[in-house]
Amino acid sequence: MGFLFFVKKALRTSVEELKDRNKNEKNIDKERKNVLQ
Repeated sequence: MGFLFFVKKALRTSVEELKDRNKNEKNIDKERKNVLQ
């Protein structure tokens, strides 16, 4: 049980990190467009 809990926790963290990374990339794209205009 402890092992499964650890795996689920690790998966959840990596999913959250991916979401944050996607947000950051979108923000960077917005900033680039603002600079280009």
